[in-house]
Amino acid sequence: MIRYFAALLIILFTQNIFSQMVVTTERWDRENQIVERPRPINTIYSVEALEVEADIKDHVAEVSVTQEIKNVNNHALEAQILFPLPAKSVIQNFILMMDGEEITGEIMTKEEARSIYESIVRRRRDPALMEYADYGLFKTSVFPIAVGQTRRVTIRYTVLCDKRHGTMQFEYPIGTQKFSSQPIPKVTVTARVRAKEDIKAVYCPMPNAEIKKVNERFTTVKYEVKNQLPSTNFKLNYTMDNKDVGAGLYSYMNDKGEGYFMLLASPKVEVKQTETIQKNLIFVLDKSGSMGGKKITQAKEALKFVLSNLNDGDQFNMITYDDRVELYNEKILSYGSKTSKEALAFAETINSGGGTNIDGALTEALAALPDNNNPSYIIFLTDGLPTAGITNESAIVQNVAKNNTSNARIFCFGVGDDVNARLLDRLSTDNGGLAEYVRPNENVESSVASLYNSISAPVMTDISIAYNGLKVSETYPIKIPDLFKDSQLPIYGRYSKAGTTTILMKGKINGKERIFEFPATFQGKEDGSQHDYVEKLWAGKRVAHLLTMIDQNGQNKEMVDELVSLSKKYGILTPYTSFLAKENVDITNNTAIRATSSSNLKRLESEVSGSAANEMRAYKNSLAMDAVAEESFAGPGAETVDFEGNVQQVNTVYKMGNKTFFNKNGKWVDGSIDTELTAAKEVVKYSDEYFKITKSWDAEHLKCLSIKEDFYIKVGSTIYHFVDKK
Repeated sequence: MIRYFAALLIILFTQNIFSQMVVTTERWDRENQIVERPRPINTIYSVEALEVEADIKDHVAEVSVTQEIKNVNNHALEAQILFPLPAKSVIQNFILMMDGEEITGEIMTKEEARSIYESIVRRRRDPALMEYADYGLFKTSVFPIAVGQTRRVTIRYTVLCDKRHGTMQFEYPIGTQKFSSQPIPKVTVTARVRAKEDIKAVYCPMPNAEIKKVNERFTTVKYEVKNQLPSTNFKLNYTMDNKDVGAGLYSYMNDKGEGYFMLLASPKVEVKQTETIQKNLIFVLDKSGSMGGKKITQAKEALKFVLSNLNDGDQFNMITYDDRVELYNEKILSYGSKTSKEALAFAETINSGGGTNIDGALTEALAALPDNNNPSYIIFLTDGLPTAGITNESAIVQNVAKNNTSNARIFCFGVGDDVNARLLDRLSTDNGGLAEYVRPNENVESSVASLYNSISAPVMTDISIAYNGLKVSETYPIKIPDLFKDSQLPIYGRYSKAGTTTILMKGKINGKERIFEFPATFQGKEDGSQHDYVEKLWAGKRVAHLLTMIDQNGQNKEMVDELVSLSKKYGILTPYTSFLAKENVDITNNTAIRATSSSNLKRLESEVSGSAANEMRAYKNSLAMDAVAEESFAGPGAETVDFEGNVQQVNTVYKMGNKTFFNKNGKWVDGSIDTELTAAKEVVKYSDEYFKITKSWDAEHLKCLSIKEDFYIKVGSTIYHFVDKK
């Protein structure tokens, strides 16, 4: 694991106010016997910019951090910078420059650092530093910042990196920037990873992180946000090996002994043309009367895009349908210049008219697939409900299951608001594909092109995974998709017993069965929380699965209870549970919450077509595919989604790692609490008892102490109520 640190700025000056990351006037207060309560930490100075660059070569990282600090107070300041140092970091060649000149400092032990942190927290009555109570510290000498002056701080250092359980981790806690007095105009983190072995299974849980594999042994990752106060650490994980397919296991066990994991499979970056698997592809196009005008034009362009981007040797065919079903060619064709030209010419002749025979079109498409070793894919496009042939939803699903002897992956596109969204969802989910919904104002061609680009070059198909004796449960996706070039395949699941095993990944490459073995360690409670984000990732997949089961089979009490529990604990505010963000909802009244959620879920069960039906399925599918685990901003804030897909920001929800707090009448309540709040143990903030109780807390719980208002939190089996001094 690679850990880095961020700066905390302690401002010492001649007024009873504060400044940047963490600001205090404690020296001046002490010398002048100031006893009134100081203002909060983040009130006078601002971070104008932060740039982090890390060059990681084998097991050594060279890091450069530059940030600009501005005095926005009306008095000159004297400042110190504190750098929290993770206890296990091995840091060398540490240099700190202020406007190009080196300034001195000293390294302090974890015990010495905690004493400083607690002293500041007691004096300032601001808990912001408590989440670093388990860190060491580098403390600089004092330096001045004039009124309105911006000073440029540069840190350079070298850190020796560990490899834990086959996984490397780079971490930089940019979340300390939340102590700035205002949002930072620009925060950029760039990591360049070079290795002597192939780099595989690269994962960054940050929103909008850009991962680029330059070649097998060089990868760059860039994360950038603007006008925000980042609240969480930047993390980058990767593995290294020279196999055709690599994998990394990221696991975490919480204090209850509940284990969660993400297995991330990754192919080689450079896939030779001879190694690209030839595929069978059938494009099924709805040309019914309702597809007239702009829709049929865009659909034809989508078809032409696919026909222009098949690989040489791919086998293909086309089906157009209204109330009748027409096969382009009696036999599947091998893609080449001649067949491509003829197919493109045919696409131009397609016109709309007639009904919608979905069952007949899919039956014909499955029958047209050849009996060869190639993986098979069907791109199915429709804009309406089934009106011809067999029209019963369940019968269509059963016919496809019976006729899909080639194990074809089916990708469905619903165009407009008149499709049967539940039918398309079932067809894709049951057959290892995806369903996408193209809204009336969106372009069909761009949606199909984006999907096709991601599946154009399969690397490994018919994948199965065995954990060689270690018991796992509730793994998602249930039907494992194929692995494609320039993509990664995540598998999420749970485990209850930590240990080391060998994971076996079996699949076909160019029609031949291959087995890859990966040594893996499922971490225990004592292994720390560096991959705690995996728990939240799994929760999102579990919620998506529960919604799918309710959509297909109807709800029951157990499903609704679990959906509510996951929504409360992890802040996953679905259209059916978004009401939890309302201040007048009692978060501990499970009976009332279950009743409201159950009522809302009836819309998912009953509405199969229309705008809301599409949006409900689109939301569920995005939740199943989402790989982002971290929040990008500091402080209260979350997104809720309604039945029409409208996203709204609310400030009554506060997410911190795997915990979520809901604001109820001015107090924050831990979403994992499901009993009466009257049983909570009251603790006065900054009292001796406060520091005694929190001394044994882990990092996950310590970060919750940064909540300024009164709050309830559940730690183990105990509920605490932290209040200001009465």
